Amino acid sequence: MQFLLAPILAASTFAQAFLGIWDCALTIPESATSPQRTVQATWTFEQIAGTDWTRVTYASGGQTGGFAIVGFLPQIGQWVYNDFHNDGSYAHLTAPNADNTWRWSGDYFAPDGSVQTGSTNTWTLDSPRNWRITVVHVSGKTEELRESGACTKR
Repeated sequence: MQFLLAPILAASTFAQAFLGIWDCALTIPESATSPQRTVQATWTFEQIAGTDWTRVTYASGGQTGGFAIVGFLPQIGQWVYNDFHNDGSYAHLTAPNADNTWRWSGDYFAPDGSVQTGSTNTWTLDSPRNWRITVVHVSGKTEELRESGACTKR
């Protein structure tokens, strides 16, 4: 069953779509240093009072992993996702205005000072209660799946 959100005309649309608590199961593929694993996580989306910005917190295993601030900047016609991780890393991502799918891209600043570019983080809202996430790192013409999963709204 296909559904459509109203066209995204204001920053509050993101909060309207995602507002609440989501239970997620994210699969991280096997790598040279670890086997494939599934991580259970909780993502909480809340409107920041008096603003059109949304605060996103994420936790796994009882530990908060960090938080992000999300909003739409009409001056550039892009969504922005500023992601602050508890390990000291940070991501500055943008996504074009879209219905039901946000394709985030930008720079990731690792705790060791290195900068990673070329990753995309795609969020697809399948229904008001189901959301899919896929993270792909692109290097040249090679794409590497970093994680994928699904979330269900409580």
